[in-house]
Amino acid sequence: MIPATVNVNRLATHMPNLKSSSVYSLTVFDVTRCNQNYRLSDSALLIRFSDSNSFNEVKPAVLIPLEFFWLRHNHSDMICLSNTNTQFLDLIGEITVVMSTVTDPSQDKNRVMATIKMDNDMYVTMSLFDSQAVKIHNQQETMRGNPRVVVATSVNPKMVGGRLFLNATSGTHIYFDKETTAGESFFYMLVAQDTGLTPASPLLRWNP
Repeated sequence: MIPATVNVNRLATHMPNLKSSSVYSLTVFDVTRCNQNYRLSDSALLIRFSDSNSFNEVKPAVLIPLEFFWLRHNHSDMICLSNTNTQFLDLIGEITVVMSTVTDPSQDKNRVMATIKMDNDMYVTMSLFDSQAVKIHNQQETMRGNPRVVVATSVNPKMVGGRLFLNATSGTHIYFDKETTAGESFFYMLVAQDTGLTPASPLLRWNP
């Protein structure tokens, strides 16, 4: 996935040509390096719209999955990518411990750290800072009970003191339990491990 950007001065030109859930072929565009501070995916490149862009809507539209996560399960791969700032990862796992410095009202230097157990029994620590930490803290406060499964996108692997940390970035999104298909499958896998039975997931699905 390669992100694209439209300069504010060109919004009036390009926005009328873009419709939600539509697919387009795009020609005559610029490619540049992606700013590390604003990366929304693991791609190091960014498509930049120009005045010369040409749009053609593809019909019938190609089906694009509603969810697509680049989930890494190999702990060694994560370590190899740590401190490189070249690739961001998507993570899925079981939340085992959560530590938060967020207060009410929130103060400066907020931080949430969660220990995540992956499906290969390896443990990693995910860190969220400042506004993201407050957002996740408030999200957990409104949930019925503590979430068990987390899916996190675009986390940046770092080695600190011999430990692997997955730091949230500006493009990180957090989903709990059954908010995604991937998370729901992982959730029911844990239920099956706990009970020794294959759960009837449609009967157990919670609809808020």
